[in-house]
Amino acid sequence: MKRELLFIATTVVSKLDSQRLEVVAKLHHLGPSKENEPPTKTVLGYLRGVSEGTLGRLIVEMAILLRVNSAQDGNRVLAEAAKEYNVSVESIAATVKKEFADREKAKAAKKAAPKPPAKAQPKTVKKSAAA
Repeated sequence: MKRELLFIATTVVSKLDSQRLEVVAKLHHLGPSKENEPPTKTVLGYLRGVSEGTLGRLIVEMAILLRVNSAQDGNRVLAEAAKEYNVSVESIAATVKKEFADREKAKAAKKAAPKPPAKAQPKTVKKSAAA
């Protein structure tokens, strides 16, 4: 099974341009192992070492990127993919909005929290020698 998925993935990689391959590499936190290494070589090297589940996910991601020609077309393709895989876009959007709102509240609370006042140095009183 993995051999067939690897064949499909390498075929799709060969059809993607370098910009789209860079998107795949960034999604999976891949950096070039050597300087000036093309993204094709980086992604192909990554494909050989991943599990079947990851290969399947990569194939779907690359197929979506292959179908996207423009930003408007991208929205349509993503909507079709979400419908095909029974992904609830509304629930994901609500979750993301909630996470961003929580982050903003945390930032605001952090900024609003007053800093504790600096401890005052106790004043030393010099005793006179006559006392």
